[in-house]
Amino acid sequence: MKKSGFNDKQIEEMLYNLPEIKDKRSPQEIFRKIPAERRRRAKRIWFGPVLASAAALFLLFLMFPFQADKSAPLAGGGSGSGGAKEESSVSSEQDSSREADTEQTEPGPERKEAEGAPEGKAEDKAEDKAVPDQPASPERKTEQQEPPAPPEVNVSFLAADTEQEKNRSLTVAYMDQSVNYTIPVTLISGSEPLKADQYNELIASFDESKLGLVSFLQDTDIRASENKEAIEIHIDEGRTISTSSEAMFAEIVKESFGGKGYSKADLFTGEKPEIDLGPLGSARSLDLQASNKKAIYKYAAEGSSAPLFAESNESYETFKEAYSNMTKDKNETMKTVMAEQAAVSSIDEQQSELILTFTENELGNNEQTIFMLEALLLTAKEFNYESVSFKGLNLEKVGTMDVTKPVKVPYGANPVQVEAEDTGE
Repeated sequence: MKKSGFNDKQIEEMLYNLPEIKDKRSPQEIFRKIPAERRRRAKRIWFGPVLASAAALFLLFLMFPFQADKSAPLAGGGSGSGGAKEESSVSSEQDSSREADTEQTEPGPERKEAEGAPEGKAEDKAEDKAVPDQPASPERKTEQQEPPAPPEVNVSFLAADTEQEKNRSLTVAYMDQSVNYTIPVTLISGSEPLKADQYNELIASFDESKLGLVSFLQDTDIRASENKEAIEIHIDEGRTISTSSEAMFAEIVKESFGGKGYSKADLFTGEKPEIDLGPLGSARSLDLQASNKKAIYKYAAEGSSAPLFAESNESYETFKEAYSNMTKDKNETMKTVMAEQAAVSSIDEQQSELILTFTENELGNNEQTIFMLEALLLTAKEFNYESVSFKGLNLEKVGTMDVTKPVKVPYGANPVQVEAEDTGE
């Protein structure tokens, strides 16, 4: 919109200089013409208001730009040379508006090409331009962002409680690197059945250091006893047990052979009955138990990516008490087995079956969930339960377990396939 070159004073002077209009007619003449005027105005009733509105808009059009220009110099603080500044600003704005109009009317290079090109090419260019700016449809985004279904995890960290597995396996207790906690390892031989005289070869064929473990059964000879309910443990005559850590030897023997059906271990130094256990005193035999009511934790040695089940040093009265301690880490290497955001809301028992109900969660069939459930199975075995029912998982299968029905407790933890040096009869 172009601005007028007149200021307010000039407009006022122009209005004052308009000619004066007077009606020289007599009142009688005016009254005589009123009926005729009414009939005439009925036909053009909108002419007067329209003309008045147009005149008012025209005056506003003339006055408004000058009011805006007048306020601009006052805001900037320059009032001495107001007239000159107003004229210069008006002219500069007129020039800028002309340039803007010129830019809008003159076609750019792209527009010229589109106008000069055939219709087909122009449409192609328009489509090419529109494609980068066109957002993908929500359905296409959903299809692209939807992650693939995770592969089915079919692993286990346990040795199955079957006669075949029992006959060719031996669960041996090892120690962690700091010699503080017991870690059971189920050594599985290729021979069937595995006899007591073959335990030495089986243990010697396993390199425990690869899993970050320490063995206390070195310089030890394991023999079958005439008593079928006993096992003989012979240590070399030159071996002495003088420290508290070496006294863990007794714990290792209990943990290793209690699950094989033996009720006691007869101890020998060479061929002489009795072993000096240092701080624990001398002993000729150790009572063995299939379970010791321990809690189960996750152990990962430094530099080893494979997690292992580890036992607590403390024994507990009930499964509920053991579970309460399993929900938190013991230290940097003994971690809780519970998956993130997983919790057991109720613990019930029905004869030899343990019933664990989980809170609402989003657990999946992955190694973390498998390890957690199998740790709970091992803990249930410590308290002489035969099976466990898992409720509230919203899953049908976890690893190799069908969790829609009771799951049998395992034979042993941390299975390792070992080829013994000599497994012949």
